[in-house]
Amino acid sequence: MHQGIVLVVTMLAVLTAFPTVRGTAHLTFDNTTEANVTREGCDMSVLCLELPDDCDPEGNTTCLFASLNATTPMAPDGFNLSVGLSGNSTGLIAFGLTQNFSQEVTQMFVCGMNSSGIFFFQTLNRNPNGTLTPNERRTTQIRNKVNGTSIQCEFIIPNVNTSMKGENLDGTTAVVILANGMVNATSGLTESFDVRLNSGQVNLTNAQGTVILPKNLTINRVGCGNEKLCIESPEDCDPQSTDECLFTSLDTTTPANGTFNISVELAGESTGYIAMGFTQNESEGVTNLYICSINSSAR
Repeated sequence: MHQGIVLVVTMLAVLTAFPTVRGTAHLTFDNTTEANVTREGCDMSVLCLELPDDCDPEGNTTCLFASLNATTPMAPDGFNLSVGLSGNSTGLIAFGLTQNFSQEVTQMFVCGMNSSGIFFFQTLNRNPNGTLTPNERRTTQIRNKVNGTSIQCEFIIPNVNTSMKGENLDGTTAVVILANGMVNATSGLTESFDVRLNSGQVNLTNAQGTVILPKNLTINRVGCGNEKLCIESPEDCDPQSTDECLFTSLDTTTPANGTFNISVELAGESTGYIAMGFTQNESEGVTNLYICSINSSAR
């Protein structure tokens, strides 16, 4: 999402005064009301992802924010996902779903405005090499509100499941991507993406985004010092053979345009939870924690 990208024209939604919108057949617009994206219900009824942490899209010009509300999954159609997207950009903001941003296709949903301040909505696939390909993903009840560089949009992605090309979802879990980017001056559509948030695997149907890992997960020291960085207590312990081993491993992708992905393994003995974190200063700085826990049902 950082690099120049092959331009794909899937759709241009034209907004006049308030609001009359036209689009292709896979997109359905709600022209009766404006979008109104807030933090209401975060971590209780809706899953919220934002940068910086806990920012409020109301009145915060640096807040890139998405709220997700999923219906109950029903086989074989999956679930409907209501998305609220808010951010500040002179071009576009975008929401994406994937299983692995660096290695697999990401289904992108783009809300933007061209140089004339005209709103557009676009769906497309972002390939691992950064190029874009057409994908007329059905999207309904699209609403927007544009005020200067502030862009908000709300939409529903129906029938999210594992069979749809470009989503590659594993049941109800996925990686959420938030980005902003540039609009091509000639076409008025997406030119480039700048990834701002890569959530890692989250459960889209859970307001806290909790993911339950498979019980056959195996974590060991294979590759330590060569393929991955390992940190443990006590020193050089192996979580596969030693009960009292608190262990984490980190494996990064090759940096591209200033960003990279980190794959994390975490293992340890606890009656509650284990955690790992990143910080610039342990005693004074903010620590971003990742927690794996056991609840009362031992899940």
